[in-house]
This record gives sequence, C-alpha cells and structure tokens, in this order.
Amino acid sequence: MMKNNRMTQIDSGGIPDGWNAKLLKDVAVVNSRSIGKDYPYTEIDYVDIASVDKGMIGDIRKMLRSDAPSRAQRIVQDGDILLSTVRPNLKHYAFVRKSTPDLIASTGFAVITAKDINPQFLYYYLTTDKYTDYLSVIADAHTSTYPAFNSDILENSVIPYPPEGEQRAIARILSDLDEKIELNRQMNKTLEAIGQALFKRWFLEINVNSESITITDVIELDPKISVKKGDVLPYVDMKELSTEGMTIGSAALKPFSGGAKFQNGDTLLARITPCLENGKTAFVGFLSNEQQIGFGSTEFIVMRAKEGVSPQFVYCLAREAEFRSFAIKSMVGSSGRQRVQRNMLETYEIGKPDKDSMAVFHKSTLPLFTKIIENWKETKMLIEIRDSLLPRLMSGEIRVNEKG
Repeated sequence: MMKNNRMTQIDSGGIPDGWNAKLLKDVAVVNSRSIGKDYPYTEIDYVDIASVDKGMIGDIRKMLRSDAPSRAQRIVQDGDILLSTVRPNLKHYAFVRKSTPDLIASTGFAVITAKDINPQFLYYYLTTDKYTDYLSVIADAHTSTYPAFNSDILENSVIPYPPEGEQRAIARILSDLDEKIELNRQMNKTLEAIGQALFKRWFLEINVNSESITITDVIELDPKISVKKGDVLPYVDMKELSTEGMTIGSAALKPFSGGAKFQNGDTLLARITPCLENGKTAFVGFLSNEQQIGFGSTEFIVMRAKEGVSPQFVYCLAREAEFRSFAIKSMVGSSGRQRVQRNMLETYEIGKPDKDSMAVFHKSTLPLFTKIIENWKETKMLIEIRDSLLPRLMSGEIRVNEKG
C-alpha cells in the first residue's frame, strides 16, 4: 500500500509504507562553503563541469589560486555531491568519496552536503532518471541562454526518506557496484599506461635512430570495407569515445547510412575540433567477432594495422603526444569546425619498427589490451545492473533489509 504524496517530483508513484518525504533543505545544505579572504591555500585542485561525467571525476587540475578562473569558488569535502546546474540532462554529477584539502569546484555545480540523511542514498536519488528529468524540465524553461536551474530548486525539491537502516542498505548495494566499476576503470587506466610505456620504450627510445618511414607504410587509414546501405550494424557516436582511455562507452544498432566503418583491432581517431584536442581516441574491441563490421561518426579517422604490425602499436601511436600535436597542427577549416585532412596525416614520419621489436611488443601488450576489454565488458554489465536496480530501490519497489 502506498501513501499519497502531493510533492512534485515523486507524486506520481507515492512512497512506500514506512518511508517519509522531506524537503532537501531539511536534510542537506547546498553551496555552504566558498573561498573567502581567510582561505589558507595558494594552490587548489580544481574540478570543472567538463571533468565530471555520470559519477566519474576525471581531470582534476592543480593550479595556483591566482591563476584559477573566477568560477573556481566552491569548497568540496568528503561525502559531498557535485551536481551541475547547467544542462542537467548531460548528467554531470559525482559523489566525492575522497577529496583533497584544497579541492575546489566550479560555481556551475551545486555542492550538496548531507546533514540528516545518508549522503550516498541522497546522491543516488538525485541521479535517478526521474529526478534528472524533473530538473531538465525546469532548466529548459529557464530564461537564460542555456538550460539551467537555480539552487533553490534543489533545496525545495522533495526527497524520499526511508528509515536510516534502509537508507544505508540501499546505498551499500549501489555503492558496492560503483566501487567495482571504478576499480575496473582504474585497472584499465594502469594497464593502458603500461602499454604506452612499452610503446615509448620500444619505438621512441630503442628505435630512435632507425630509418624514417611514413605511417602509411605500417598503417592503413580509412580502410575500404564493403557495407550495404540499410544493413543494421553497431553504431558508435563521437560522444562514446573517451578522452583518456581506449574503451568505447556504448554502441547502438542502426541501419547503415554512411560514416566511418571499422572492425575489431582498428583505432578510431577523432579528426574534428575540439574532440581531437580533448583526446577522443578508441581501440575497437567490442564487436562480437573479427568479421563483424561497425560504423560511426563521419568525424572518425579509422587507423588499421598493416600485415606484420600490431594493432596495439597503432593505438599507442594515436595516443602519443608528438603524433597528436602533428595532427592538431595540420587541421584546416573555419573556426570551431577545423578537421584533420587525411592526406596530411599520411605524411607523418616515424622510425621504421623492426620485426623483432614489433613481435615482442605485440606479445607483451596483447594480454593488457585483452584484459582491458574484459574489464570493459564486465563494467557494462555492472552498469546495467546498477541502472536497473536504482529506480526500483529508490521507489521502494524493491525493499531491502535495514540491517543488511
């Protein structure tokens, strides 16, 4: 039996017996700490909206406070929730498990500090699709030039309030899944760094005095793949490429209507600004077999290893700083729409890798890349489980043991 609830974003389903509903401002505070005259640190760790995505905090920049942007104002502590007040549909939110003493967030975030509620339970409720949709409707109606909402919208929103033990149990289930997801992400980051270090050792240090060749001697750019228009294939959008890792977020089945075509072992390089500068590059390993074909954005350059060349070599080269700098400098076009021209990329010179070095490198890095892909597949499964459980736990459809 469900109690009626007149309060906006949870009124359609009511709340379960034994739960209450409270205003967020009665159980948490929003933006309670900001840099003032007595702020003690000359350096800060700065996190902006672009660094936060669907629960993950990526690039935290160390900078002098005097060099920080004016929006670097919000003091962040352990257990705080970061929730972007701009374009909430993009899901720039995260739970801060461990902060640094000088961690500062952009004023584009609402920094929410739990007081009389389990902080992780509150975080998970605020990141449900239902609550995100609620904020998005308000943001879309805002009078500014872009969708946004004011912090009082959060403060006056209604939060389901289970008994304390049930809050803990719900938070534990979801956080255990998120911790495993984060562990896989960190492991993949380490494995990829090892692969990149091996590439640097074998091909930028040992191989430094070898004969120069162009990359087209070892890499095929945009290889020809035959696909019929209308064939239903896995499709990868630009947004699914990571700025710092090789894995691809997700792929959806779509009828082929044009775009970059690829297979497992290929590397996808973003060729348009600012995606290239931001580091969007991926290694294709998600297709079901070696024969399956995928396609994606027309703004990808597909890089494929030629015979005798390790696919891992191609990906590591695409991540290498000097190569990326060359690609960026070769971009042409109008401001904001500049692109790398394939014929320019074809002129890039590298030291000719010898067969023995390539074989050793391939043997050393294949297990690393295989493990990264395995972790990625497990992570996708864990995300699906979490996303399935989240709304059902938050609505009380699934009840959990308060002592669990």
